[in-house]
Parts: sequence; structure tokens; C-alpha cells
Amino acid sequence: SEKIREFLEKKQFNREDFEKRIMSYIETIILIKETCPYEIRLNMFLIQTEELNNRLVELCEKHIQTYVNAIKNYVYVDEASAVSQSIRDIQNKFSNMPKDTKALVQSDEFYKDVENREKQIIMHRYQDLIEWLMFLQMLPQPKFQETQEDEKNPLLNLHRSEEHTSELQSHLN
Repeated sequence: SEKIREFLEKKQFNREDFEKRIMSYIETIILIKETCPYEIRLNMFLIQTEELNNRLVELCEKHIQTYVNAIKNYVYVDEASAVSQSIRDIQNKFSNMPKDTKALVQSDEFYKDVENREKQIIMHRYQDLIEWLMFLQMLPQPKFQETQEDEKNPLLNLHRSEEHTSELQSHLN
């Protein structure tokens, strides 16, 4: 548990590191279920190990869920919000029409910068988000339900980011 906490405090999330850690717990669960006896007979004694095995499996599942929750928080809260905010910032800048020649020149430079640099950065972050979401779907977890009514729904915010990205793309073209 201490190692998990130290790993998660780094905040330099890497899918491969998460996958290694989660897979080690999944493999441990499989080994416990397939190879550990549920009782041990010793001459006059019968030792019940089923409860111990179940507790070990629960502990592994708890650690897996800790990693999954950290990934969800990173993807749904941190990164999705950051991508959405970047797109909103650009949209706000596009919506403010320049009032004089100097501002027009600066806005033209900004548009070129968005087209050349910002667009690539946002697309890269968005692609990374998609890869994290695909990774999350492969993990053992209860499925996240999207509801249109829930304004705080991170998946809905991610969908809106996709819409903003499409709008931004149309502005750039």
C-alpha cells in the first residue's frame, strides 16, 4: 500500500507502468484461485485456507481498484478538463474580433500559431486521452454510465471537447 501511494504521488502517469502493476495483481489473483489449496490436511488437523485465499484476492482487487480510480481521476478530471479548457480558450480568442490593425495582425499571428502548434498539442493530448480511455475499458471495473443530465459527467465533458475540437478544425480550414 505504501508503494502504491508513492507511485501515485509521482503524477507522471504512464500506461505501461500502470499495466505492469495491475497485471501483476491480476496474475496473483489467478495464481491464488488456480494453485492455492482451500484446505490443508495434516494428520489430525484440517486447516481451512479458503478464507485466507479470499482475503488475499480481495486485497489484490482493492489495489487494482486504487490504480483504476487514480487513472479515472487523471483521465476524467485532470486531462479531459485541461483539453476542454484549452479549446475554450482558443474559441474565446477566436470570438473576440480585433478592433484595430495591430490587433488584427496579432490575431492573424495567433491563428497561424493555433493552426501550426496549438492544434498539434491539443490533438496529441486528445489522442492520449483516447488511449487512456481504451486502456481503462480493458481493466476490471464497473462500467462508467454516461447520462446526458449529469453536467459534471467527465465523459460528457470529453464528448464536448471532441465537438469543440471539430469546431476548431473547421475554423482552421
